[in-house]
Amino acid sequence: MIRKYLNEIEESFEKQERINDVQSKFNGSVTTNFVRHEDALKIIVNYIRDAK
Repeated sequence: MIRKYLNEIEESFEKQERINDVQSKFNGSVTTNFVRHEDALKIIVNYIRDAK
């Protein structure tokens, strides 16, 4: 009986670890996209400023 509970706990930790990995990858991609948009806006602003 105790082994069953220990196995369930271990499976729960493994599942949470996979969830954390996926969340971390998602957060990384969001940050990358934000930086790309920020860089694009800087280019646009510089282009407009230099055109004046």
